[in-house]
Amino acid sequence: MEPLTFGLGTLTGAGTAWFVNRLHRLRTPTEGLGDLLGWAFLIDEGVILMKDGSFLSGFELDPPDLETTTAAEANSVADSVHDMLMLLGEGYGLEVNVHRCHSTTYPMPVRHSFPTAALREMENERRRQYCEKGNHYSLRRAVLITHTPPRELWSRWEAPMIQSAQKGLDYAHILTGFKQTVEEVRALLESRFTVKALSSTGLLTECHCALTGHNDRVSSPPHSYLSHALASDDFQTGFYPVIGGEHVFVSTIT
Repeated sequence: MEPLTFGLGTLTGAGTAWFVNRLHRLRTPTEGLGDLLGWAFLIDEGVILMKDGSFLSGFELDPPDLETTTAAEANSVADSVHDMLMLLGEGYGLEVNVHRCHSTTYPMPVRHSFPTAALREMENERRRQYCEKGNHYSLRRAVLITHTPPRELWSRWEAPMIQSAQKGLDYAHILTGFKQTVEEVRALLESRFTVKALSSTGLLTECHCALTGHNDRVSSPPHSYLSHALASDDFQTGFYPVIGGEHVFVSTIT
């Protein structure tokens, strides 16, 4: 083989390989934030179906002030939490979110509450300072419960294709059991906590707040894909992640 022919063949092969590799990169879709999230659809009031087939539901929780409770009361609260965890069997997961929100709500004045002008002026000044944004905060707590159905449930889809596949479990039955477990957990905690079940709008608002930090009321159109509907802000990855212009800080507690 002549050197010229060999050189031209090598260059042609290298160029073709580079072009094919470049074309593959251009055709490979880049994953966005919505592609990485696990939420899929709302399938019932206050219940989200995840992409992996699991269910998600939750409630808001307002615990007692442990700074002013006795040791016996604190132990009773711990026992209630322990009993709640015992209700969650195999396949259940628990997520607790705590949000720090601006608090500007101050009780409205009642007539004759402050009999003198000096006391009324002091109360008005205290109300003004309290209502200034950035001076006071409150904590909002949410507990989210997830449940992944057992593996044999998926044989429901295998049966039409595999002759020897066993009949799977009923997905509606699994959903009913999940909702019943969430209700039992909520009823158990109500003895020591103030508990409020999350509606569909409340659950979407909680998911959006946990992702972006914005405590804005969120509702989703019917049959919409939640992972893309809730990913409303731009997300920047790297050593200093940013979402919606706000930096994300990660801390580890051991």
